[in-house]
Amino acid sequence: MPAPGRGLQYRSSWVRDASAEVVHELRRRCDLQLRDIPEALHAFTDRYEGRFADVQLPLPIPIGI
Repeated sequence: MPAPGRGLQYRSSWVRDASAEVVHELRRRCDLQLRDIPEALHAFTDRYEGRFADVQLPLPIPIGI
């Protein structure tokens, strides 16, 4: 049996990580129910959802150009 979050197709003998899809579906279902993702799953969702990849850091703007 494959590990949780892994997709296995027996005929073509390939394995892929489906964790991002699992997190997306978890987020979608929690949003539909107007619930937060359980605290115990935050590390998993943060890792595969890329929640911090879209954070824009301020760029230094030189004054007196």
